[in-house]
Amino acid sequence: MCMRQIILILLLFLGGSQILSSQVQTLVFGKIIDPITDNVETRFLVDPISAQQKVSQTILDADGSFLIVLNFDSARFVDLIHGKEKTRLFIIPGQEYHLSFEGKALIKSLKTQDRDNQFLQEFQEEIGWAFYDNSIHGMPALLTPRTMYNQLKPLGWNARFIWLDNERRQVNHYLRMHPKIATISPDLSKHLLDYVKFQMLSVQLRFIQPDSLSNQLSTQFYDELKKVNLTTLGNSNLGYYQMFLDEYAWFQLENNSKGVDYFEDWKAFYDLVETELTEVNPAVIDIILGRLLYRNLNPKKAQAIAPYLDKYLKRNQSDANAQAVLNRYQLAAKYADGTSAPDFTLRDLSGNEVKLSDLKGKIVYLSFWASWCSRCIEEMSAAKENRAKLMKEDDLVFLYVSIDDKESTWKNHYMVPLTSGKHLYAPGAKSKVAKDYGLLSLPRYFLIDKNGKFVSKFPKSSEPAFIDFIQAELNK
Repeated sequence: MCMRQIILILLLFLGGSQILSSQVQTLVFGKIIDPITDNVETRFLVDPISAQQKVSQTILDADGSFLIVLNFDSARFVDLIHGKEKTRLFIIPGQEYHLSFEGKALIKSLKTQDRDNQFLQEFQEEIGWAFYDNSIHGMPALLTPRTMYNQLKPLGWNARFIWLDNERRQVNHYLRMHPKIATISPDLSKHLLDYVKFQMLSVQLRFIQPDSLSNQLSTQFYDELKKVNLTTLGNSNLGYYQMFLDEYAWFQLENNSKGVDYFEDWKAFYDLVETELTEVNPAVIDIILGRLLYRNLNPKKAQAIAPYLDKYLKRNQSDANAQAVLNRYQLAAKYADGTSAPDFTLRDLSGNEVKLSDLKGKIVYLSFWASWCSRCIEEMSAAKENRAKLMKEDDLVFLYVSIDDKESTWKNHYMVPLTSGKHLYAPGAKSKVAKDYGLLSLPRYFLIDKNGKFVSKFPKSSEPAFIDFIQAELNK
């Protein structure tokens, strides 16, 4: 009996224990021709509040074959990753899937008898911004495909809306009129239509000012928005649905002359969502408010957020949503005044190792940033004068840690030579230091005292009060 048969027997046996669970086991068999690594990885969204993904890694057999076991309760997109190659699959619980592909060309070489995934691969190749276009990050949580962003950036308001409207119509026409559309499952058809709708609406809300449009286009803008049914909970497994909810809430409050910043004015945002968005389904509001609290929770705000967390836990109808926010609060509390800063060792521009614990005896201003973060760059630039005044202090260190995906992007960024201090690199937002410091958004700043303990409340480095605050810390 081969190992694959043994595994299947075990899975069938263990599956009996899951009869009472809503999750259904799904098997994905595959084979990689000329693999470039010894493993294959899957990722899919499991939590609408934290946007956490379930990540599983499977080691390849000697002949490049693999078996992936997935457990979830409803159809969804699943990312399949091998080395730097990746594609998106559509998986319906309880079905069995068989795949094969070449290690260096996953999308173009993928072969499967499953019609849903045959169509999905074609869709990814045809639609240039679908799924894996390098994204431009925005706040509160929007990821805009770079191809789309580059098209929109130089255009005026009317031209932007017309371009987005034409793109949406073309993709919807593709999805509705394609000769193979009748062969795919209703689940995949709905997922793709929802993906396009919420992706395009999110970008529309972010990059277009309706009051600056012509009367005809402004009317069309609001008509499109009214078509979205928020009286019921939509596809919470779809990341762009969650991003749309954030953008929708922000837009509605801005549009009602309630202009608030998602991070600076989070209290007002929370209160206004509860009072202004009364037509929205409570389950949808729970996601919007849960994501707001989750993304704002940090050591500085933990104490202020505590009563809002209590309100949220009382109103929330989902145990999973409540637990996600509660876990985030407990993590933020780890960085409160007097708690020890997690140690790390990172390399500087010259390749030398810098260890945080070696800086004990000095005050450390720790700033996490990335090349795509405009707010980070604004703060670094605005703090130039304050840094210059404090650079003579031997017991003060400015540490700037980039979490760009590529080290070369960090090294070649124009702000690095313009920003005095030590520059370090952490390999991406999923690096250990990013997780240890609970990074969800940028910029993030920490102040660490001479004993390696957090100081949770302090002015930004660009603010006039920062100099006096640091001087007081130095004199302790």
